[in-house]
Amino acid sequence: NWMQQQTPISTGGISALLMCPSCLLERYALAVLYFASNGDDWYKCTRKEAPQSSENCDNDASRFLSDASVCVWRGIKCDNDDGRVTGIDLDENNLAGSIP
Repeated sequence: NWMQQQTPISTGGISALLMCPSCLLERYALAVLYFASNGDDWYKCTRKEAPQSSENCDNDASRFLSDASVCVWRGIKCDNDDGRVTGIDLDENNLAGSIP
């Protein structure tokens, strides 16, 4: 549901994601990372629907699993030219679990 209904509005919605299969895969991989590392218990920028939604976030777009581009999610670094994910920095954010 989330992959179909909450798409990056800043990049043209689902049609933009379908034109960039690797972007869709990156978004999916980051969602898997979020849930595998107990993202709802992170200290910063949990998804808005999390049971204990973190208020420690610059704005709703920077929350994980928001409908914004993954490039604005907290801790995600992207290439300025093509928008591909180039780094992840989630230190001191209470991650737990295994990296899938």
